[in-house]
Amino acid sequence: MGQTCQSLKGRWNGHCQRAKQGATSPLYEAIRIFGPQAFTIEVLQECSDFVTLGNAESYWISTLNTQDPSIGYNRSTGGISAIASSETRSKLSKKLKGKQRSKAHRAKLAEAGKRLVGEKNSFYGKTHSIETKRKIADSMKGEKGPHYGRTGDKHPMFGTQHSESTRRKMSSQRTGKPLSEHQKSRIREAKQASITKTAERDQKILQAAADGLKAPEISAKFGLKIKHVYNILYRMRKQRD
Repeated sequence: MGQTCQSLKGRWNGHCQRAKQGATSPLYEAIRIFGPQAFTIEVLQECSDFVTLGNAESYWISTLNTQDPSIGYNRSTGGISAIASSETRSKLSKKLKGKQRSKAHRAKLAEAGKRLVGEKNSFYGKTHSIETKRKIADSMKGEKGPHYGRTGDKHPMFGTQHSESTRRKMSSQRTGKPLSEHQKSRIREAKQASITKTAERDQKILQAAADGLKAPEISAKFGLKIKHVYNILYRMRKQRD
């Protein structure tokens, strides 16, 4: 199960060619074992834009359960930002480690990128509806997000920071740009959730102190610095009194 902007024949021929070249994946291995003639290819759904295309791929992979090795050949959930398994990412990392793209390869990538800029982009002049934006956001929440669980040294920006030039560009892009009602609503919800979570944590800290736990023990239990524990206890007790 997969998505493509090519013709069905073009996409399948590409798979067969990569299988001949020795590419490794369940699908390519099956093509080498059984031969291209053992497969039937068909269009399940046609889409008008990339977002719908990505969502449709995720839907069919889930509906047909093609991530199950006994049923299909997919190794990711598909979609706009298909997330490969940790095993797949590890294999790709080892395969590409230390390799540099040739000048010809970089030139081809640059040329391909030019075809997606401005009026040449199929989505030029269009905007996603509020409903589509909501679906995209929902599809990236929690464990579905590409950076879920990637904290500390696992985060791609760990140990690095944006250059002054990049920060200026990011700032200029936001300057004077009003927030939509949807964005304002999400910001309010996030702030309220943060306030609620902090209040619940502080209440638990106060209860832990009432149960006889010392500041160092509370610090270790909640992953806070001791001075923060003292500040929280002081504030909570003052509010109570």
